Formats: sequence, C-alpha cells, structure tokens
Amino acid sequence: MWKKTGITVLAACIFGLCLWGRAGQARAAQVRTAEMFDLAGLFTPEEEKKLLEKAEAGAEKTATEMVFLTYDDAGGKSTEAYTDDFCDEQALGYDPDDREGAFVMLAFDMDNREIFVKTGGTAIDRIGDDEVEEILDAVFARMPEEGERYYEAAAAFPDAAVTALSEGSGQGKPSVWEENMAVRVLVRLSAAALAGAGATALALAGRKTGKRAGAAAYMGSEPRVVRQSDRFINTTVIKTRIPDQSSGGNRPSGGGSSHVSSGGRSYGGGGRSF
Repeated sequence: MWKKTGITVLAACIFGLCLWGRAGQARAAQVRTAEMFDLAGLFTPEEEKKLLEKAEAGAEKTATEMVFLTYDDAGGKSTEAYTDDFCDEQALGYDPDDREGAFVMLAFDMDNREIFVKTGGTAIDRIGDDEVEEILDAVFARMPEEGERYYEAAAAFPDAAVTALSEGSGQGKPSVWEENMAVRVLVRLSAAALAGAGATALALAGRKTGKRAGAAAYMGSEPRVVRQSDRFINTTVIKTRIPDQSSGGNRPSGGGSSHVSSGGRSYGGGGRSF
C-alpha cells in the first residue's frame, strides 16, 4: 500500500512539473514589455530605440507594460476618448490574454495639445491620483521649448512610472503568486498529493489498530455541561454623512480616477494641457 502511495505522489509531482514548464512557455510568449506608436513622428528612429530600451527595463522591474503614443489627429475626440479607443483596439497589457494585464501609457496628443498618462489592469490601483501627477510633473519638467524635440520629456516617463508603481498606493499590486501561475499550480498539486498521502497513512494506521477511540479519550475526563448566558446591556449607533463626490472619470486633468471605455474595459489616469 505504501508503495502505491509513493508512486501516486511521484506521479502528481511529475505532472505538476510538466504543467509548470508548459505554463512558463505560454506565459513567456504572452508577456509584452514595451511598445512605441509614434503616429505624430515626434521621435527619430534612434530616439525610439532608446525610449523602448528604457521602457523595457522598467517593465521587467514592475511586470507592467510601458507604452508610448503620439498622434496629431484625434478625429474630433477628446484625449481621453481617443486613448480609450486606441487601448481597446490594441489590447494593451503585460499579459494580453488577461483583461487585467497591467500597462501604463504616455500619450502626446498634438491635436488637443495634451499629455496624458493612462493606466490599465492592475496598474489602475497601483498608480493613484498622486502618482499620476508625479509622472506628469517629471515629464513636464523636461518639456522642450518651441521647435525642439520631445525626446527628453518622453525619456523621463519610464523612470517616473517605475517609481510610481513601486511607491504608490500599492492596492492590487501583483505579488509573486499573482505573477507566476505556474508556481501556484505546482504548489496546489503538491499540496493535494501530500494531503492524499496523509489521508492514506491515517487510514492504514486505523486498520492496524482496529480500534476507534471514543470522545472521552480525547476530553481527558467525563463530559460536563457548563451553563452560560448572555445579557444585552446597551448599544450605540453613530451615523456619519458621506459627502457626495463625482467620479472624476471625465476630467481633463488631475488623473487617477477610473472609468469604463466604450469597449467595456476600465482605464485610469489623467492628463495636462501644454
């Protein structure tokens, strides 16, 4: 019997390792770190390469895709509406198969003259209102003078985003367990195998003794009934009025409040005119 139990545990572990390897391969294929959509032509090819390198390094530290977007024709839409539709179409996120895949995007709207920081997935909670403002501060501190290029301003984005993701509110911040599905699968399989082995061992031990202990054996003495009663004394209820607040999802600046796009996905962030 013990031999069969050992074989079962070993088979479960081997099966778990196989799943781990497949899950790791699938996840590696899904992970996206950085993307560049320079539709307005604000950056040279060399500048794009440098920006992507900085963004990839930041994405690997935070498990959050970092995206650059520039455009000069919003089609009559607001910056928020245009970036909403763009993100819906591109299915942005560190894990594109997961609608909660995290991303943070820096958008240069040259039509509405606005710079927008947009968040999606778990980054919505990790980058709150204050963190959005800090990212915008870092970008605007390096904004160019008339006629100069926007590379320096964009280059401030990845580092500022990493700081925001690391030191922000932290709500919904992915843990090691959330970021590694393979580990969770393996741990659960191993736990199930150990539980099965433990149950088998207890069953075998019960067969050997052929005896079942009564309740008194565990209590150490004869059962006793203790009388117990509760008395209701008093209670106090304090009511506090919660002031009404607007969602703030459509405000052009300030940022941080989440809203649902026309495509049904939630986004956060905010922008600032220039």
